[in-house]
Amino acid sequence: FASIRDRSLIAGIESYVAKHHTAKAVELELDTAAQRGIGSSGGDRAISIQPIKVQRILVAKCELDDESTLVINIKFPSTFPLQAPDAECVERVGVSEGKLRKWLLTTNIYLRNASTGGCVEALLRWKEAVDKEFDGLEPCPICYSVVHATSRLLPKLQCRQCANKYHSACLYQWFTKSQKSMCPMCQVPWGTVTSRPRQRQQQQQQQQQQQQQHHEQPPQEQWQQEHVGEIAAAAAAAAAEPQQHVDQLPPTSRVEEDDVDEEEDEEQPDLD
Repeated sequence: FASIRDRSLIAGIESYVAKHHTAKAVELELDTAAQRGIGSSGGDRAISIQPIKVQRILVAKCELDDESTLVINIKFPSTFPLQAPDAECVERVGVSEGKLRKWLLTTNIYLRNASTGGCVEALLRWKEAVDKEFDGLEPCPICYSVVHATSRLLPKLQCRQCANKYHSACLYQWFTKSQKSMCPMCQVPWGTVTSRPRQRQQQQQQQQQQQQQHHEQPPQEQWQQEHVGEIAAAAAAAAAEPQQHVDQLPPTSRVEEDDVDEEEDEEQPDLD
């Protein structure tokens, strides 16, 4: 069909297919997608599929949280399967225009290639992109939502200290009301780091090693380390004790000692 250049022949074929085959082909495609479904395997989010046969539309919804949902529609043309279906985004939350355009391009590539699996495979690829974007993303600690209620954006502003992520609108409102530019969770000035996590981890490891060495030491060495100050003081006192003893002798004792020395000198005979 793609190689035909005669416009009148193309129009005739399309009219015939639309009248006799499109409805059944679309119904088969919608039923296949609805029966197979897209579960939550490989991610935390499941895709709910709702076929609308009258309008030839397959609605796919992916819930991000209790209030936010990504929705795309797969529309089947009146000449299906001569022409491939087309995907369009109905509700966009937390995703930029450029990224959404890339997702839809990938989805449409799978839709236009029947050998890749059709709608089911296209939705699986779309779900993989959604899971990759939102996996590991925690709700904003201020509004407790992944997607902001007004701006429809994700929490992107991250604290350098505690690594929590906030919506820019929530953080601005918090700073305005509190009149302080402090992180709501760790109470550290925004944009500063008091102690990096790696440094804290190294300090904790050093403390654990010191405690372990302390417990593994023999009792004698452990006692010496604990009383090293007392031992040093006792040694200094012992060294100073003889001098103190001499200084404390009475004057009479010193005189007697001097007299004994003089008598010894007088008793020595004169050899000359």
